[in-house]
Amino acid sequence: MSEEKKPKIDLKSRLQKVGGGASAPVGGVPAPPGMGGSPGGVPVPTGLPGLPGDSPYREAAPPPPAEPQRIELDESAITEARDGAKKGMRPIIVLGTLVGIALGFVSGTGYESKGAVSKSKSDAAKLKEKVDVAKDQAVKLADKLDAGRLALLAPAATRKFPDGLSNDLRDLKIGFGGDELAMRRFSAFKGETTQELVDFVTRVQAVNEKREFVQRLLSRLEKPIKAELASGPAASTFKQVIVIDKDSVQKGVFISLLTTPAKVDNVPAELTFTGPSGQPAKLARLTELKVPEKGASIPVNPISYNAICPSEAQGEIAQLVRQLNSLRNEVRPDKAAANSDVFEVETEAGIVARAEHLSVALAKVQ
Repeated sequence: MSEEKKPKIDLKSRLQKVGGGASAPVGGVPAPPGMGGSPGGVPVPTGLPGLPGDSPYREAAPPPPAEPQRIELDESAITEARDGAKKGMRPIIVLGTLVGIALGFVSGTGYESKGAVSKSKSDAAKLKEKVDVAKDQAVKLADKLDAGRLALLAPAATRKFPDGLSNDLRDLKIGFGGDELAMRRFSAFKGETTQELVDFVTRVQAVNEKREFVQRLLSRLEKPIKAELASGPAASTFKQVIVIDKDSVQKGVFISLLTTPAKVDNVPAELTFTGPSGQPAKLARLTELKVPEKGASIPVNPISYNAICPSEAQGEIAQLVRQLNSLRNEVRPDKAAANSDVFEVETEAGIVARAEHLSVALAKVQ
């Protein structure tokens, strides 16, 4: 037994060689029982460096670093398996994506609609307040216009120019422009209410423009109209004269302006007028049906003359009254009425009536 001593194994050196990647010499340490390729043994991990050259795991070990190589796998099988998985999942992914988008859109739209309706109701309340203010301004404007036109249409003895109306019209702007509809939500509005709002803005703008025109007309005509009214009632003064002489039968009578207007109840016996040549001329007033040989002058009835040939000042007064009437009718005509249940858009419905109906419609936005 002493002669058959077992060889000594330098395990430290062997392990160093194994850890350092050096190849073990042939006939190295045999695998312990139950390891390696023995039946029932535990498989030795593959890819460990330093295994013996005749190891059955040599082929499964990775190549040395000096000669790198890819591990060749069956890519066709992997690709086929991957594609099959993708094909199987694609309908599910697409369906899930579409459902997610739909749910997101519906929930987002629902949230937006809810917010839009809430803002729309708030905007309706704010617009109602603005419309009510515009209505009050329109009422004041109509009252001022009524007072002004009645002053000009009063009987001759009390007729006067409406002082202060020009300043009133300048200050009485109806404050409801298109900017009131900016950034508003109309989700909760009826279509008719939205249409009325737009129509109201348009009509208010037209009234404001006409108000400015009438205001400028008042300022321009104030001086001549006051001068005309200061001269007294037109029916009380002769301003024109007819000249009749022996040639009047063939040539017609001659009409001219009196140099100095004459009072109806105090007509002088001789009237001075502008002759055919443009120079002042004098003729006795005709007091009987027989025309004197030298001719005579006949005062023209002022009422009849003004009806056919109104004076410039009278024409200006008539023009001003027409404009005041027109503007008043656009704001508040005599026969305008608004029905809170049924409202037909008619030309005679003024700003006041439209504001009243629009206020009722906005109050119903809930």
